[in-house]
Amino acid sequence: MQNGGLHLDLQYFRPLGSDPGIEIMPDGTVKLPRHFSDRMVKLFGEPRRPHREVTQRDMDLVYSMPRRFEEVFFHLLNLLHHKVPGEDLVTGGSCALNSVDNGKLFSATPFRRTWIRPAAGDEGLAIGAALHTYHSVLKQPRRHEMENAYLGLEFSQSCMESSPES
Repeated sequence: MQNGGLHLDLQYFRPLGSDPGIEIMPDGTVKLPRHFSDRMVKLFGEPRRPHREVTQRDMDLVYSMPRRFEEVFFHLLNLLHHKVPGEDLVTGGSCALNSVDNGKLFSATPFRRTWIRPAAGDEGLAIGAALHTYHSVLKQPRRHEMENAYLGLEFSQSCMESSPES
């Protein structure tokens, strides 16, 4: 973290788009590409292979990474609040489902109300950008308030009772 923000040293990561993507092996297993560079391997050591013994180094990494994430997460949220004061926070994306940090949100930041997109994935940024543009830039009214994550079809009790059993 530098100058109130975050600096990601790209020497530790492979350039975006440089990997071949997911590879399906002859035995049906899936091989994921490494998103980190040899420099990261030099710093932390080789990744643990599946089904290998868990070492003290592995346990230390598993212990320390979430704590570092939490430190950066709250630093960035407090920086956001400093730049855009307000009590409300809306989050989306895979980091939004970190229940431990969400439980600390109100004590670690000035935010007092939050909305976390159900089933948040990495597409949350695109959805948020689209909604921001639609409402804030184009000044279009809000038409729907999501009250739950159950967005599928709705069937009456009598319809379910009359449907054939499988």
